[in-house]
Amino acid sequence: MESHFQDYRLHKRPGSSKRLRGIQDNFLAYARDLRLNRLEDVDEAVIKGFFQWRLHKVDPRLKIKVKPQTALSELELLSGVFSAARKAKIIQDNPVSAVVPVLREAYPRREKTKYLEPEQVKAFVEAVEADRESGKIPDHYADLAILMLNSGMRVSATIHMESSWINCKNWTVEVPPEHDKAKIGYTAAVASGGWGVLQRRMGKGRLFPACTTAAMSYYHLRQLAKRHKIDFKGGSFNHALRHTLATSLVDAKIPIQTIAGQLGHRNLKTTQRYAQVRDQAKIQAVQDIHF
Repeated sequence: MESHFQDYRLHKRPGSSKRLRGIQDNFLAYARDLRLNRLEDVDEAVIKGFFQWRLHKVDPRLKIKVKPQTALSELELLSGVFSAARKAKIIQDNPVSAVVPVLREAYPRREKTKYLEPEQVKAFVEAVEADRESGKIPDHYADLAILMLNSGMRVSATIHMESSWINCKNWTVEVPPEHDKAKIGYTAAVASGGWGVLQRRMGKGRLFPACTTAAMSYYHLRQLAKRHKIDFKGGSFNHALRHTLATSLVDAKIPIQTIAGQLGHRNLKTTQRYAQVRDQAKIQAVQDIHF
């Protein structure tokens, strides 16, 4: 059974492979308790049992019990192993794919998409510039925030951005495969608010110093939010800027396919959640009105 996991991990991105290794260790430990040694011996009852077994375990890093959403996301990764085995005709059916939809109904996914509302964006930009002037946020982290807000690029790609990626004729950025989560590469347009950052920082190499990190960007944005009382709604401060651009494009009635291309999404379902979140926000806004 372990060999199937190892073969499957070889084709995954480093981050996913590392997480899959943790899931593999947990599932194999559970399977050993049941004296199961082959994928063919795993059925839906085993998968359901593994899910409940995970809910009673304590996360060694967070020191809290594993939440249903975490266990479900682990099952979705685990499903890939069984799907690969089914395609290789090692097993006839994927028991995980049969169980996950049922569990999803019992434990609905909580929407984690966080963003700044349109009226908050202006306050955020003003706060960045004020803190830049006062020296409370380093210049390169201020520019990083403005660029993420105006491009919707992930922080991991933005901090590694090089001048050679930039097309000044139409203000677009070519994100190469090695800095794209999907490992394919995509083109991101930059809104006019970010053009000044590109112009100031363009040179021969990287736009931002090598010491620039996602963790420190998160720290500075968190401190800025506290100082200026800007509500990021509990989301990741870096990623909330990406979500802000996406929801703004949804509000502007831009087609989902276009938004997906801007964000580098390969699956329209990933992009569709922004439209769903905006619909939910409108419904909630109406429900909160008391005449």
